Amino acid sequence: MKKIVFLLLHLVIGYNLTSNAQTDSYDYPDKELWHDGKAFGGQMTPAQIVQGNGSEGFDVEKVINSEMGEKLMEMAKYELAVYGVNNWDHPDMTKYWANQGVIKEIHNLEDKKHTWITYMPEYMGKKGNKKKYPLVFSAHGGGGTLFEAENHGFVKICHDKGFIVVAPENENSNAEYSAKNLITILDDMEKSGFPIDRSRVYYTGMSAGGMASLYTGLVEHKIVAAIAAHSSPRGLDLTSDGVYPGLIKKEMYNLDTEVPMWLAVGEYDFGQLPFTEGIIDGLNLWLKMNGCSETTATKDNMIGITASKITIEKLYGVDYTYADFYNKEGILINKIIGIEGHPHWVNPSFAESAWEFMSKFSRDKNGMLVVNSVR
Repeated sequence: MKKIVFLLLHLVIGYNLTSNAQTDSYDYPDKELWHDGKAFGGQMTPAQIVQGNGSEGFDVEKVINSEMGEKLMEMAKYELAVYGVNNWDHPDMTKYWANQGVIKEIHNLEDKKHTWITYMPEYMGKKGNKKKYPLVFSAHGGGGTLFEAENHGFVKICHDKGFIVVAPENENSNAEYSAKNLITILDDMEKSGFPIDRSRVYYTGMSAGGMASLYTGLVEHKIVAAIAAHSSPRGLDLTSDGVYPGLIKKEMYNLDTEVPMWLAVGEYDFGQLPFTEGIIDGLNLWLKMNGCSETTATKDNMIGITASKITIEKLYGVDYTYADFYNKEGILINKIIGIEGHPHWVNPSFAESAWEFMSKFSRDKNGMLVVNSVR
């Protein structure tokens, strides 16, 4: 198998865009920023960066001239077109979130490999408040920065949905370190007075951050109530010779507990769709752990697998294919999403969809999975 390097940002100077798409077919605010390179000193544009994250056949101009392009620019505007990916600590971004009622705090700044950021809705810290709240970890991809994690969408919805977000700089989303660092961050936050509900801790991530989510969910299955991995199904591949060969081993699957898993991947995400035999084998171990029937390969849908239920929904102008897996109790406990025309990049529905799925689960004091009512 060809070795795939998972980099969220391909900062390639002089990258040539080739496209047959018509321009100006869909107008929206800030569309011109796709071809504005000022955030990177004129050396590259957001369009070139996103194009570099798509496999053969991906057409960034087609995306730009669509509703999907509008949503993607809304997500990454400040990171890719205004301040640049390395300016995640820009004071204007702290003010930006404060204006939306979210307090952004940077922790351990003196150690850039292990800095982490918290985003807490301001009402959670009001005097006299005794409530505890869920915590969502949002890990960036390999080659990405904390700015990317900030733009996964969880910070945007945390105020209304009622949870705290942590973006960890875990040695560039090193999966093994992510798992080790989980408890450290939880303990530090509690000592600092963050109102965390430790029965509702969730781990999410993009690319290498998604692999960190898969790994952490398995290793810390008594702490993490559910995980959401974006653009990282190859992390399930037990035969992969990719970035993390053998990272997730068969013996890591614990059949004494369930680990709810949400996973999304794009059509042009470096050959991760349709699922290969190796990915299917790894997915079947996860399904077995969660008490679901196994999946098999099929050509009937873009993901390339069978499931308890397959549905297709038009969202932002493209087809989203959902493969839902229910356990013996009829609980939706694994959800796989394939996105038409999408590259190795976070999709605009990531946070909303993942939170809707994850928030239904928590852990009891013994670490066993609890299915909650819809929150």
